[in-house]
Amino acid sequence: MAFSPDGKQVASGSYDRTIKLWNSQTGQLLRTLAGHDKAVWSVAFNPQGHTLASGSEDETIKIWQVSSLAAVAPLASERPVVHDLHHIFYNK
Repeated sequence: MAFSPDGKQVASGSYDRTIKLWNSQTGQLLRTLAGHDKAVWSVAFNPQGHTLASGSEDETIKIWQVSSLAAVAPLASERPVVHDLHHIFYNK
């Protein structure tokens, strides 16, 4: 689970292979993103909140444009299961 930098949205990954975006104030489901073939184990927003990354058991990382909610680019993972994406945007 990850909060957007402005705190208005929460992204969650799910065993059902989707990413869900929620309104953090009301808990309302805003959108469901589909594109992974297996469970989604990690999500992370970039520092500006314009991009969301999702990591999956399908050995891919997908980069999503938050404004359009479209998958921009799939990336192959070096690990079989992607558990942490924080380093993609924060280099720490």
